[in-house]
Amino acid sequence: MSNQVAAVVVTYNRKAILCQCLAAIHGQTRRPDRIIIMDNGSADGTYEELAAQGLLTADTVFVRFPRTGAPPGPSGRA
Repeated sequence: MSNQVAAVVVTYNRKAILCQCLAAIHGQTRRPDRIIIMDNGSADGTYEELAAQGLLTADTVFVRFPRTGAPPGPSGRA
C-alpha cells in the first residue's frame, strides 16, 4: 500500500499567483500524485496561462465552475 498525496488549489482571477503556486508545488521534493485546480469561473485567462507555461501536466486536473455571481455554497460551487 502506497501513500497517495494530492494538492488542491482553489482560484478565481489570480493567474499570476496560481502560476507561482503551481511552480512551487512542482518544485517539491515529494511531488503530489495529483494536482487538482478548482477554478470558480475566472475570466482572466487562467487556464490559457497555465497551458502556455506548461503547468497543466498529466497529473493535473483542472475543474472549471461557471461564475454565477452568487457566493459559493456548501459544495464550493458558485
